[in-house]
Amino acid sequence: MKNELFHALLADEALLALVGRTGTAGTPCIFFDTPPVHDALPCVTFFEKDGSDAVFADDVCIARTVVMQTDVWSRESGTEICGRVDAVTRMLGYVRANACDLPEANLCHARAVYKKVVYTD
Repeated sequence: MKNELFHALLADEALLALVGRTGTAGTPCIFFDTPPVHDALPCVTFFEKDGSDAVFADDVCIARTVVMQTDVWSRESGTEICGRVDAVTRMLGYVRANACDLPEANLCHARAVYKKVVYTD
């Protein structure tokens, strides 16, 4: 699921225009878990928070609940970036479970947690 979200975020041109690229490597400022450099702001980070078995049939798991967390980091307002991340994540079938702004000195930090049920083959 991490790859699915990562590639969807990278494919969103509006999001890429908002976050830009790192100054060192020129890669988009969308990272799994933690940005590798501190100058990569604004940026989006994400990770799979949980992937628990959710639905069973005949004692076999046929679906799991996937929980993804996204964080937006910016020195200025990250509202537009959060909106794009939300739109992309929802297009993949996730629903937002919660969202909050986290107090950080001289930094805007917004976190959102999304869930979806994924059926196995």
